Amino acid sequence: MAKLSLFLYIHPIVCALAALLADYNYLPTLMQQKVQLLSQIEIDFLSELLKDTKKEWRIQNNDDL
Repeated sequence: MAKLSLFLYIHPIVCALAALLADYNYLPTLMQQKVQLLSQIEIDFLSELLKDTKKEWRIQNNDDL
């Protein structure tokens, strides 16, 4: 449940990242790097959440999700 709480906490950041992606090529280099970093953090978090969910619910493959 803590991971879900964390996701709800970072959800506005996820939305902000999505908004920035449309203009990514026009952002300053440093900002592009920060967007890449936050995007990787988001991917890592969601991957870990999926892995934990599959383990907790004993899901065998992604078709069960």
